[in-house]
Amino acid sequence: MVTKPPDPDVDLVEGCQTASEPPPSVAQAILHSAVRHLDAHGVAGFRIERVLRDANASQGSLRYYFTNREGLIRAAEFERYLRLGMAERAELLELMDHVATNDEFCGFVAVQLTRIATDPAAIAMRRSRVSVYANALDRPELQAAINWLQDGYLALQTEFIERAQARGMINPDLNVYDYAAFFHGLALSRTFIEGTVDDPARWLAIAIPAATAPLRLP
Repeated sequence: MVTKPPDPDVDLVEGCQTASEPPPSVAQAILHSAVRHLDAHGVAGFRIERVLRDANASQGSLRYYFTNREGLIRAAEFERYLRLGMAERAELLELMDHVATNDEFCGFVAVQLTRIATDPAAIAMRRSRVSVYANALDRPELQAAINWLQDGYLALQTEFIERAQARGMINPDLNVYDYAAFFHGLALSRTFIEGTVDDPARWLAIAIPAATAPLRLP
C-alpha cells in the first residue's frame, strides 16, 4: 500500500513539469488532446500527429514537456485516472446524506452495483479505469502514481463506509478498508466477463448478495 503521495518536487511522469508547477497552456492543450484521443482510440490507435494537430502544438512542444510519445501517454493515463476518481468522490459524499438504516445502506450498495453494470456512463467509466490499469502494467512511473491515487480512492470509500459504521448502520466488526477494496474489485470484475455473461441481471444476482452480506447487522 502506498501511504504518501509522490514528492511534489519530483516528476510523477518522466519528462513532464514537476507537480509543484502548473503546466503552461501549451502542455495543458497537448495533455487534454491526448486524453480525448486515448478515450476515443485507446493506446493502439493513439497518433501523435493527430494529438498535436488538435492541440495546435508542435513536435518541439511534445519533446519539451513530455519527452516522447511514451511520456505523453503516461501523463494522459495519469490524468484520466485522476478525473475518474474526482467524479466518484463528489457522488459518494452527496449520496451519504440520504442513507440512514442498514436496509437503506444495503439498498444503496445494490443500486450502485446495478448502475455499475447497466448505466452507459458508469460502464464507460469502469472500462476506462480498467484501461488505465492495463496500460500502467509495464509503465513503472505511471503505476506508482496510480497506486497512490488508488490508495486515496480506497481511503475515500473507507471513510464513506466508516461513517455508516459509526452511525450503527452496518456490521460493527467489518474491516471497512478490506471491504472497500473488495467492493472496488467486484465492480471492476464486471468488465472482464461482459462478453461471456452479457445479461447484467445474472451478474447482479450473485454480486449484490455477495456485496451486502458482510454489511448486515449481527
